[in-house]
Amino acid sequence: FNVYLNKSAVSLTEALADSYPVLRELVGDEFITAMARAYVAGNLPASPVLIHYVGSFAEFIDGFPPAQALPCLADVTRVESAWTHAYHATDSTRISVNALQRITPDLLDGSRLQLHPSLQVVQSDWPAVTIWSAHQLPSQNDRQSALEGIAQTGECGLIVRPEFEVNVQLIEPIVLKLLTALQNGSTLGQAAGAFGENDIAQFGAVLGYLFSTGAVAAIRQNQEFA
Repeated sequence: FNVYLNKSAVSLTEALADSYPVLRELVGDEFITAMARAYVAGNLPASPVLIHYVGSFAEFIDGFPPAQALPCLADVTRVESAWTHAYHATDSTRISVNALQRITPDLLDGSRLQLHPSLQVVQSDWPAVTIWSAHQLPSQNDRQSALEGIAQTGECGLIVRPEFEVNVQLIEPIVLKLLTALQNGSTLGQAAGAFGENDIAQFGAVLGYLFSTGAVAAIRQNQEFA
């Protein structure tokens, strides 16, 4: 039984470390293996599905003392986790912003957008999305060039798989503002009202951008979808 437990722990450690290739590149094999081993020691799997087990790894890294010297690590891990969730999410169609034209004006304000099931949003106080994106480049020289002079500012990333490939892109705070309202169940009218006088002129452009990313799967009116 002890041999079985040890073998299971080793397998979980290896699987966890393999789930985060960018994190591995940032800290090296020895460090990520040590983090994964510590995580496994204190977190027994509650599901046989690996993606569910590794989901709280970023929160673990937040409190892992040896990782505090690199405070961006947890958020880079969140980007990797979001990519994995988007990749494995339920398939769904995407709709064009032109779908709004099929809704009569009197119903538009009360309509809600059904967001794509793969949609993930990651907010970070660090350039976590840029760091992740740089590590997708093909060569080490390209990665180093992309990371040179990187601004140490916070970012927000939108991750979505509208078709076959997962798209990761930076979004502006105003896009996040609309997404947050929609995720909280706001109608289009309520979301527009939350923008205020200073930002309302940009509402249409931001809404169009959101459709263009493939983040919208349907428009709901009285429990029906357009």
